[in-house]
Amino acid sequence: MLENNVKGVFEAVNNNIGITGLNRIISTFGFDTFSQGKFTRHAHFLYKRMDKQYPVRMKDVISAVFTHYESYDILPEPTTGLLDITVSYDGTWMTRGHSSHIGVGFVVEVDTRFIIDREVISNFCQICSSREKRQLPATPEWMARHASSCNKNYTGTSASMGTEAARRLWSRSTQLGLRYTTYVGDGDSSTYQAVQQLNPYDVPVRKEECVNHVSKRLGTRLRKLKKEMMTTITTKTGK
Repeated sequence: MLENNVKGVFEAVNNNIGITGLNRIISTFGFDTFSQGKFTRHAHFLYKRMDKQYPVRMKDVISAVFTHYESYDILPEPTTGLLDITVSYDGTWMTRGHSSHIGVGFVVEVDTRFIIDREVISNFCQICSSREKRQLPATPEWMARHASSCNKNYTGTSASMGTEAARRLWSRSTQLGLRYTTYVGDGDSSTYQAVQQLNPYDVPVRKEECVNHVSKRLGTRLRKLKKEMMTTITTKTGK
């Protein structure tokens, strides 16, 4: 039964239906539903197991990126050993709108489409919040014990999570032996401005616009312009 519970939580997390969706499904079969604590414990169990595999898989990804660029005679810079690559960046939130407590930023190499790195941003911790509601003081001793399990790693608004994730990802790219010197943007200028202000390398980060996003925005503005300039006239056959 425990194995089935873990599998159920894995599918709920993987398909973004959460505890509510999972309980809705299993209740139709007459099974006991998950409490929030039970669901969270299983999710943490899965995360710890997958987190052990992450460094191993990422080594293979980085190696594949170096091999890809080498096939085009693009080699690391001799003095630093760093490889300049072209990446795209995007972010997502746990919920729509600018009220989510969790955001994720991804750096993707544009040719191989491999995710090079990711950063999870959270401005909320359930344990800290519960303690605050019970008006329990956050003593230095308690904070020291809780620090390793605290989910809050950022103080700021949900709207600024995307730019903060980009700063962290560009800051540590050299630890992977890479420099993200060409950034393919999606029209969000705030992320590129944050990277420019950070100035993580001794060479500037160049920006290129994604043609799909350019055409999408152009189409939106043309349709808006058409709607604004349209006039209704009456003919013999109608309007």
